[in-house]
Amino acid sequence: PEWLDLWRKGKKVCIDLTKCSIYRQKLLVTLITQTINNYIDHNNSDNPIGIVVIEDADDILEKPPHDEYKKNYESNRECCWAIKEEVYVLTKEQMEELFGDVIIL
Repeated sequence: PEWLDLWRKGKKVCIDLTKCSIYRQKLLVTLITQTINNYIDHNNSDNPIGIVVIEDADDILEKPPHDEYKKNYESNRECCWAIKEEVYVLTKEQMEELFGDVIIL
């Protein structure tokens, strides 16, 4: 991409992601960093080739609420199992007792 060539040559590149949703921002930041990682030569030098600045990085790099999701999932799963275990099926005799002389096929 053009921005990568400019950045590699030492130019300042600004990519404005403010109009994107937070989910798109997270995806784009991941793609940008992967692109830099894959297409820039790694020379193992102490001198940086370029610098990447991410504004509001705490919003973009924030971990998804995995623990909360996992907690809710476990709670819902336990509830579903409890409901399945409590389901009662009436026998033909119980149905006749409840509904009288209704013919059940």
